Amino acid sequence: KYVHPFIFSLCNIIPMTPDEVLRKGTGGLCEALLMVEATDVNVIYPNKQSSDPLKMYKSHLLDSETYIGGHVEALECGVFRSDLDYKFRVVPEACQKLIDKLDRDLQFSLEVEGNLTLDDVSNYAEVKQAITDQLEELKNNPNREEKPLIYHLDVSAMYPNIILTNRLQPPALVTPATCAACSFNPGSNSSGDLTCQRRMEWQWRGEYFPAGRSEFNQVKQQLESEQIPLPGYPDQTRRFHELSTDQQAQLIKKRMKMVSQRAYKNCLLYTSDAADEEDSVDLGG
Repeated sequence: KYVHPFIFSLCNIIPMTPDEVLRKGTGGLCEALLMVEATDVNVIYPNKQSSDPLKMYKSHLLDSETYIGGHVEALECGVFRSDLDYKFRVVPEACQKLIDKLDRDLQFSLEVEGNLTLDDVSNYAEVKQAITDQLEELKNNPNREEKPLIYHLDVSAMYPNIILTNRLQPPALVTPATCAACSFNPGSNSSGDLTCQRRMEWQWRGEYFPAGRSEFNQVKQQLESEQIPLPGYPDQTRRFHELSTDQQAQLIKKRMKMVSQRAYKNCLLYTSDAADEEDSVDLGG
């Protein structure tokens, strides 16, 4: 069978089988490549952090916890065609902002992206005036019905890029005690004076069972008195305390799900009402 050269190359440098390469996202491929490179240069990287499988939140058992990350803003959901007219409502204030910053944007496009100077362009005024006229037309007639130009914007490998841009590595997440012992700490009581820090906010999100701690204790006591059949071996059983921690957690969560559905008519509840967390990131490298 034919294997695309790009897939073949990825399988060589990561290394993974073609099925795994095609199945993983960009972030997972970046992570795998970083681990391979770290192994080649004898750099120790930590294991993935695993939290307590039976962690509680306000006397409720947590099913999972994560953070609220980046999300894609959809202008309008649906399927669109470029050969049919659609109604648009343009925000005039946004058009005016674009007009006000037009010189800056054009200079950035020329000098940074095109490696040119204003002296190299002979029709700068004409191009600027043409763009200004189009923006003025949109601003003066915000309610429109036209055939759309359909664009798809994709943020590729967003999280790896954030990690690399902010130099987020495990030792970079520091506490006030870490900074107090640092040789470069000027001795100020306020961490705002430190140029090697960046305060980064994030928000916690959790999914928990509506059943409370009393139901959790009852479920655990009931499981401790049962003989648990082994998966794939129904004739063989084990005591609850003989199972691994992960297996115990899976059984407890399965029973808690049944209890919650029966007593509260709901398996899981979601919350992100915890106050925004803030961590210090050391930028000193």
